[in-house]
Amino acid sequence: MPVSTELDFGGRDMLKYSGVKDIMLVSLKRGIIMNFYRRRPLALIITSALLISALCAMLPGAVKIATVALVLILALISLSFFERRGIRHICNLDAPAFVSILASLTIVLLLTSFAYYDVYVAKYEELESGHVNATVVSVETRTPYGATYGVILNSRDGKSERARGFISSDSATTFNVGDVIEADVNFCKLDEFYTYRTATLVELLSKGVAFAANTENEPMYCGQGGGISVFLSNLRERFSAKLTLYSDRDSASLADALFLGKRENLGKTERDFKYLGAMHILALSGLHLSIIVGSLERFLMRLGVGSRARYVVCMAIAAFYVGLTGFIASAIRAAVMLAISYSASLFDRSGDRITALFAAVGFIVLAQPTAMFDAGLQLSFAATLGLLLVAQPASGFPEKIGGAPKRKMIFSKFLKLPGEIAVSLGALMFVMPLQWLYFGEVSTMSVAATIVLSPICELLLLLMPPLLAFALLGLHLPGSIISGAVCALCELCTDIAAVLSEYATLYSLGYPFALPIMLICAAIIIIMLVRGCPNWLWALVPFALSTLVFVGGVHIYDAAFSERATVDTVSISESDIVTLVSNRSAAVILVGDGSSELVYSAVDRLSDYHLTEVDTLILATPTRRTISSFLKLLNSRRVGAVLIPTPTSEEECQIAADIAALASEYGTSTVLYDNSDTLYITHGGVTVALSERIFIPRSTRALLAVKLTFDGVSVAYISASAWENDEIRGFTKGVQHIVIGAYGPIPKSSPYDTFSGAISQDKAFSFSLNP
Repeated sequence: MPVSTELDFGGRDMLKYSGVKDIMLVSLKRGIIMNFYRRRPLALIITSALLISALCAMLPGAVKIATVALVLILALISLSFFERRGIRHICNLDAPAFVSILASLTIVLLLTSFAYYDVYVAKYEELESGHVNATVVSVETRTPYGATYGVILNSRDGKSERARGFISSDSATTFNVGDVIEADVNFCKLDEFYTYRTATLVELLSKGVAFAANTENEPMYCGQGGGISVFLSNLRERFSAKLTLYSDRDSASLADALFLGKRENLGKTERDFKYLGAMHILALSGLHLSIIVGSLERFLMRLGVGSRARYVVCMAIAAFYVGLTGFIASAIRAAVMLAISYSASLFDRSGDRITALFAAVGFIVLAQPTAMFDAGLQLSFAATLGLLLVAQPASGFPEKIGGAPKRKMIFSKFLKLPGEIAVSLGALMFVMPLQWLYFGEVSTMSVAATIVLSPICELLLLLMPPLLAFALLGLHLPGSIISGAVCALCELCTDIAAVLSEYATLYSLGYPFALPIMLICAAIIIIMLVRGCPNWLWALVPFALSTLVFVGGVHIYDAAFSERATVDTVSISESDIVTLVSNRSAAVILVGDGSSELVYSAVDRLSDYHLTEVDTLILATPTRRTISSFLKLLNSRRVGAVLIPTPTSEEECQIAADIAALASEYGTSTVLYDNSDTLYITHGGVTVALSERIFIPRSTRALLAVKLTFDGVSVAYISASAWENDEIRGFTKGVQHIVIGAYGPIPKSSPYDTFSGAISQDKAFSFSLNP
């Protein structure tokens, strides 16, 4: 008869067995990732259930139902196996209870996933058209040429419905949150929905979007709607207006981003934070919630409010704040963790923050099955997990380094610095794989920027609640005093971010060796921890070495491929963009009305070549729309210089002045070039020739040509109908490849009898200039 066995994931001394030669049990005895799941049965259960649910999420409904049956069968087999082997406990929980809870949670998640994806969402994908009545709950994108709105569907073809989705309109009419609209729409599949930039199916699902539609005609305004989402959104706008009552534009935008999660107007500050790898400071998460709720708790404590009443009030304020900021997944995760912690205190129970983290994620996914695909939630979970695992061993640094108490008091801030660095590295270590998956970029300044900017942002967050209270009460004197401090801190924060970003390097993670290095690093860490590594701080050693290997590999790779030159052209909506990558630097030529879609396509092409900056931007035909597109590019990438054609009219002068003002604000130099003759520039060994603008009698749109030559190999871009002009035919004479763009007058003849070079009329064309 076997001896009673306790199966504890991670405990070296917790697994006892007699006569049972089981490889699985022996391996478990050695420890699973350094006691990670030891005495954390709920964390292990949620991890297993979420993994199974995630693997089945995008599979057909029949597979999910089959998986439910399989889980039931495996649960019964496991119970029988544990009974025969005498295993009574798993992770300090009764084995039957462990198996039952795991099976139940997994089945519930699978059935919820089936109900959402295969019943709820599938219904809308089968629709073709209809007349809808909907309430606007968010403005996703808005341009002078159309907008995309997040809506709650009220009715479809006269039948009451309740679903969240996106409606895209090409109308210039603008709507705001709370407006009720009616329109005839064409439904489309989520993976076919296209707005200003292609959104993937996972991105749409992660936002809880059940349907997507495009309007057939101009939507009609039908009044104002209600509901908690509209109320909170309007309240958010009111609070935003009150916060900015005494502030300038730049301070107001940073205050909005930190306190209310509104990042629409950050501009250059957002780009600087991105290059610093410090966007997590602006993203609403546990940092923001803990500061705001923590300050409230201390205030209530000073008023003499009892602990139980304090906890209840703090949980209520946390829930309100999450709703006020738009129910962001990372903020919900922090709020649930906070509620679990306070609930444990209310019932006089000790809490475990790692278990609370897993429980928070499990609760969110249970309530919204698509939340598991939310990048913000995944990043927040990974960063928090890394922080929690490293924070405890790192907290002992001051005592180990400080020595005598007096010395420790004098240098307390400096003594905490190694621990803060270790914690930041721990968070980065867990976040890095997700950065590779979603963004493909990482900054060299992430840890330093976090340590420098976090205290300033924390102080700003502490000042926001009293500033808002004074503004709402109309107490202008104390409000203006606090606002002065807020403005000063905001200016300090933006100035520091701007200075640090100049020295920061944004590395692409798209290099072919990035994934192998991460996998090797992960394997080394797992081996270290399974073999009994004392704490997670040791995991930072292979992570730091892997980082150095990656940076060295980047420089070697760039040096090896520095002599290559490639040209890419894309045409969208009668506009073109030519992207030249040579000597590991980029030059972009924008031709046409400056569609923002072209800018995003150029950024995507640069990402494919592992580039994070634009050295030269040439605006061949600037228009009013070009200004907006130029701003979008500046907000996402550093641009070294922008070349603008010499203005020939009052309108062109104003456009050039606005572009120059934007360039100056973002630290981009401006150069005027004479477009009455051919412009020659050399970029990375490639000779770029931009023809003068030529007009033909039947059109007010200019004809243009761009010729690029490298080591005797040449390729040319010409705008539509350019072959009708003798000068451009002579300009492109002898060119080996010619790409015909969309900009210019409508073609009247075929170019095939005019040019001898190979011709492409594709919407996208890529060509290597290497002989």
